[in-house]
Formats: sequence, C-alpha cells, structure tokens
Amino acid sequence: MKLPPFPVRVVVLLLLGGLAIGYKLSRVPRAALGPGATPPALVGGTADWLNSAPRSWPTLAGKVVLVQFWEFSCANCQATHPALNAWQARYAQDGLVILGIHTPEFPADAPRAAVAGAVKAAGITYPVLNDAGQANWRAFRQDYWPTLYLIDRTGKIAYVHVGEGAYAETERRIRRLLYDTHAPATTDSPVGGTCSIHGCAKGK
Repeated sequence: MKLPPFPVRVVVLLLLGGLAIGYKLSRVPRAALGPGATPPALVGGTADWLNSAPRSWPTLAGKVVLVQFWEFSCANCQATHPALNAWQARYAQDGLVILGIHTPEFPADAPRAAVAGAVKAAGITYPVLNDAGQANWRAFRQDYWPTLYLIDRTGKIAYVHVGEGAYAETERRIRRLLYDTHAPATTDSPVGGTCSIHGCAKGK
C-alpha cells in the first residue's frame, strides 16, 4: 500500500497524538475541594429542599456545617445514616447544621417523591437538597458517594472524608469545631463523659 506524502503523514500523526492526549486528560479525576477551600454556593429552589426552607452560606454564617453527598440506592451511603442521625440528635442544639445533598446516579433516583420516601425511611430529619440536575455535584467537583465535608465557623472547609467509616474521627472533628477549635482530638463529652455513634455516657 502506498503511503501518503511525508508532510501529510506528519499532520495525521500529530492529530492522532493530540486526540490521544486529550482523551487521557479527560480521564484525569477532577481535583476535589479540600481543607481551606470555600464551598461553592448551594444550588436549588424551594421545591428542591426537603425538611427545610432553602439554605445558603450567608444564612449559615458562624455555624459548623456538615455537608454529605449521598444517593439513596448506594449501600455505602445507607450505612452512614445512623451516624449522621446520631450527630443531628446530639449536636444540633450546640450549633451543628447537617445538610444532605442527594445527587442521583440514575434517572429513577432523581424525582423529589422518591428522595422524600428515602429520607423518611432513613429517619433523616436534617435538611436535604435534591440535586436532581447534579449542579451541586459538579460545583463541589464530586466523584464519589458518599463524601462528607465539615465547614468551620469561618465558612471554610476544615475536613473531608470519602466513603463510609471513620465515624470516631469525624465526630472528634465535629466536637473540635463546635467546642474549642484549639482543643486536642478527644471523645470526651462536654460534661466529661464519652461519646460514640451509639450515644454519650455521663462522666463520673
């Protein structure tokens, strides 16, 4: 088979190389938001929120906020519900605000009614934003369910955890932000007892 002229071959090879590089770059994971970053604005109207009126960062100024991205058909996400529900019961009165952002993986998981049913079944009472169009997912540069962010009182991301687990460490972080940002990591309760995701025991 006769090859095309040399200049044409060079152009073709350069084009193919460029396409290959572009493909590889498109496969590079997006850099997730990390500690010190400012979280992007929350996107969603009144109809997108469950258990709450719409929330925004200006209305949450001075609060410690836990944001979790989840999906109701995700088994790993389901496993986190008891811990988040316990933290809601334990720390809401001390200023912790938990926001769930439900970003569907499949179209069947996007309707508000389906999300509302899952929220009720999981016993979730904290606000949940139905991110049906994945706008918040993209803004946070998300890649995984579940992912948890802790936002400090200055409005900066202080801690990120991907996946389930690390409940004791996450609770220590919550307590450190709520009670004393300079205190060493501890599981002591405010009255000298100890806490776990199963509850707090009073000190002697």
